[in-house]
Amino acid sequence: MKRVALLLIAVLLASVVVLPREVAAESTSVDLFSVREAGLLAEMNRERVALGLPALTPRAVLTDVARARSLDMVTLDYFAHFYEGGVTAYSLLSAAGASYSAAAENLAKVAGDEEQSVGVAIEALMRSPSHRAAILDPRYLFVGVGSATDDGGITIFTTIFTDR
Repeated sequence: MKRVALLLIAVLLASVVVLPREVAAESTSVDLFSVREAGLLAEMNRERVALGLPALTPRAVLTDVARARSLDMVTLDYFAHFYEGGVTAYSLLSAAGASYSAAAENLAKVAGDEEQSVGVAIEALMRSPSHRAAILDPRYLFVGVGSATDDGGITIFTTIFTDR
């Protein structure tokens, strides 16, 4: 089972790596997001705009990396920024050719249906000083949002923030 999971992740990562940068930079539509992903993006932007910050702009390459991270964690059954044998956001960003001088990754692991999971995730993220700081950091202008849900209904959200 682990070999199949690793093969699936390798295929997903290969699709991240070959995504042309021009397409990734131009593809910013929230239509690319699942209901959960779009909901979390909307909630993060609501928090930012309420404080006079610009809304985060989604980028396809960042979303691909965020989704790969969430899938890796669900498939290999872990929840961490770093995991032996797992991938990191920063290694995936480099592999995808993403350009940035500042980047951050937020993770949330929650239960619930589409609407509930988004509400629980944004509440937890905004209560955590380090996660809140990443969401509200004025340096970050671009975002990728990914989610994966395991067989037990637990969703792992990954958000990747960059300054360019």
